Amino acid sequence: MFARLSHPVRSIIYVLCQVAGSCVGGAFLRAGLGYARALEVHNGGCFLDPNGPVTVGQAAAIEFIASFSILMIAFGVGLDPRQKQLYGASLGPLLVGLSVGIMTSGTSALNPGYTGAGMFPGRCFGLAAGIGKFYSHDWVWWVPDIAAAAIHAVLYFAAPPYTREMRCPEERSNPQTGSA
Repeated sequence: MFARLSHPVRSIIYVLCQVAGSCVGGAFLRAGLGYARALEVHNGGCFLDPNGPVTVGQAAAIEFIASFSILMIAFGVGLDPRQKQLYGASLGPLLVGLSVGIMTSGTSALNPGYTGAGMFPGRCFGLAAGIGKFYSHDWVWWVPDIAAAAIHAVLYFAAPPYTREMRCPEERSNPQTGSA
């Protein structure tokens, strides 16, 4: 939506469906684990112990940096249709998936009491909704991601990851007559 690659109404419907799907997935996960086990493991992700070594501010900074980095990589190699000629139809998604895996692994191994960057607000919301437990610091999984998307959109149009070839005025002239 922010990058204007889809219509805003379509983007809003997409986000709502992603959040609804993640809530259903979180409920299925809770049903599969059982309520007590789901509470114990925080339904499989997006957990921050505010008394642990990673503060809420540090987690928000990590979330913003991870989300912004993934957006830059994804738009630079996979999501922008103008990059298809450079990276092809199969290499772009592979590079994006590899980047998400590296970012997830790198941020989740930082400290105990912190599951790492979520990089997708819907997933974290769905897991919390699945067990029916929200924390006061859950904004860490949503606000930095939305801010990263908005800032990325501004940068994407101010300094796009592609270049347009410009012809010199001499090349545009008619070769037979020498006039434009």
